[in-house]
Amino acid sequence: EFQSAYDIPNQFDGKTYIEVEPRINLKYNLTHLHNVKAGFGISTQNLHAIRANATSFPFDRYALTSAIVKPERSLQYGIGYSGMTGNGAFDWSAEGYYRSMDNVYDFKDGRSTFSDIAIESIIFGGCGRSYGAEFMFRKNTGRLTGWLSYTISHTETKIPGINDGQWYNATNDRRHDFTVTAIYKLSDSWNLSGSWIFMSGQPLTAPDVKYEISGETCCYYSRRNAYMTPPTHRLDLSAKYIHTGKKLTYEWAFGIYNAYCRYNPFLVYFEDDASKPSGTRAVLHAMYGLVPSVSYTLKF
Repeated sequence: EFQSAYDIPNQFDGKTYIEVEPRINLKYNLTHLHNVKAGFGISTQNLHAIRANATSFPFDRYALTSAIVKPERSLQYGIGYSGMTGNGAFDWSAEGYYRSMDNVYDFKDGRSTFSDIAIESIIFGGCGRSYGAEFMFRKNTGRLTGWLSYTISHTETKIPGINDGQWYNATNDRRHDFTVTAIYKLSDSWNLSGSWIFMSGQPLTAPDVKYEISGETCCYYSRRNAYMTPPTHRLDLSAKYIHTGKKLTYEWAFGIYNAYCRYNPFLVYFEDDASKPSGTRAVLHAMYGLVPSVSYTLKF
């Protein structure tokens, strides 16, 4: 099988752009149960989300394409395999990819989100690359169904003027992402489900040296995104009751987000601490712990 596509956006920010984004997908059936596939695509993005590196606070500043800021362009290559058992009870897949990016932007050393109103004056542009593999195994039949999925990936950035021009971890790099999901059909009306999710920490720029000037504490950062925040994981549980009537169908859903109340780091920053040998400590803040929920849906 062969597929190709072209996306042509017409307008952006009140201006007209002509962008051709070709994609090619190839699929070869080894048997009626197993196949291999490969793909290639070129994409363009005119909006850049740029995040500060010295804190994990998820706040981005956006830079639009201009005479100074060029649109980001990427080339992605992928190859994969998928198969299933003869009765369709189980299926599995594995895919690998490599992506190269041009015109990737990041803050200059010593600059952050609020350093200047004109964002073009506090950022540098360069290139990036991302590569990894995705695996999935799924059970489709019986009272108990569910799936296992795992992604291993690495995303790097190389920008002249930042990190001595060497490759460094991108702010959106997540090395490992693992999920286990199970769904149990208790009866015709009740379904129980659970999902455990594990993700690696995100890159963070931590101070290597600090000194005092005129009573003000200043920090020196030698390497960009050289540290990682702690990994995050949680367990989500839910129960669903469905009643189907002649005219109305209603549904009750009960859930527990983060069932074992793991306080995953949402915000990480650094502050002075005289009790530490380094004189500095990392402060981790979680957004919330265990969160129960209930919902009612009526369909007619």
